[in-house]
Amino acid sequence: MTAAAMAIAARRPHPNCLHATAASEGTPMPKKPNYRFERFERERQKAEKKAERLAAKQDKAGVAKPEDGSAPPPPTETPEE
Repeated sequence: MTAAAMAIAARRPHPNCLHATAASEGTPMPKKPNYRFERFERERQKAEKKAERLAAKQDKAGVAKPEDGSAPPPPTETPEE
């Protein structure tokens, strides 16, 4: 192999080496998936949506939710005579 041919071969990546061609062409590499984070985000969004629906349902029913997050006091019963 001549020196010119070796110089050309050195600049050209191996045909099976896809990341080298993508980097040299300026195309971004695909991101590495983070399945655990994505699952937690989906679960958090689901819980948030569920809480909003419950709050709307309680507002519609007229049940006041206490501000501190504790359970509402039980209704007082008056003795009937």
